[in-house]
Amino acid sequence: MTLPLIKTVAVGSLDSIDRVEYMGIIGSEQEASISFKVSGQLANLPFREGTRVSKGSVLASLDRHDFEVQYNAAKAVYEQSCKEAERIRTLYEAKTVSPNDYEKVMAANTVAEAKYNAAKDALDYTEVKAPFDGFISGVFKNEGEVVSAGLPVLYLKSDNDYYVDINMAIKDFNRLKSLRAARLDAGGSSAELKLRTQTRNTASGQLYRVSFNVPEEFSSLLMSGMNVSVSLDFSKAETSVSVPATALFYKDGSPCVWKINDGKTHCVPLKIGGIEKDRVLVSGLQPGDRIAVTGTHSLSEGVAVEEMEDIPETNIGGML
Repeated sequence: MTLPLIKTVAVGSLDSIDRVEYMGIIGSEQEASISFKVSGQLANLPFREGTRVSKGSVLASLDRHDFEVQYNAAKAVYEQSCKEAERIRTLYEAKTVSPNDYEKVMAANTVAEAKYNAAKDALDYTEVKAPFDGFISGVFKNEGEVVSAGLPVLYLKSDNDYYVDINMAIKDFNRLKSLRAARLDAGGSSAELKLRTQTRNTASGQLYRVSFNVPEEFSSLLMSGMNVSVSLDFSKAETSVSVPATALFYKDGSPCVWKINDGKTHCVPLKIGGIEKDRVLVSGLQPGDRIAVTGTHSLSEGVAVEEMEDIPETNIGGML
């Protein structure tokens, strides 16, 4: 008895990925508002916005004249006070001055020393230096302006160690364990991201703040505060497989395929998940299952069949 000759294929597995897009904001691990500890007239502001600077570079300085006058005056008073204190100490030890006079001179010397140290610190505070390597992201004053202590003169941000923050919906936050990949797109370039932190964003209701580290080699294209696109690939809960559209037939209104087990046909009902070109995404089969792709409408349950030998694409026509 001649068995029906049919063509079969092995069911292919399909990566079930759910991709979502978010807008993110670039941040920097290090950033600082640069201000003076003393008030004065801004004498030198050598850098402009966007300039990269090294740690220790002088970012701005005040007119030193008044501070130098105060320092020199305080220094002179302190030096004279030290001489007087030493003289009184010698007399006190010789018991030629009263304890009250001695204590007054010592107290005056302590006050003079405090004023000298304050004047010295104030003179040092006329310069502000970069606390780390970075770039000037904002300049708020001009040379010649009088600036107040504590008010920002410029803003410094690190030029590496970037991260990107997104506000994530709770449905995606709850499936972070199934995150397969995260990618940043900016300026026509893209980079793989690694999860950094995740916290509840109390200011945004049901949104969660999720942060990703940005590769250092990508940092030259970024700037803190920049808006970027972040794509997230999540694994779907259900595993899908794909089959050729020609393998499907309908039985009692349900899509089915003929699965070949031990050379015999078995009807397997399926659930369709989607269509991609000439293939159909289905559930109900396992990767590697062999199914019939020809003669599907002439087959029936339990029929013994002969599978057509697979012909490699490089041997079309069986000539080799």
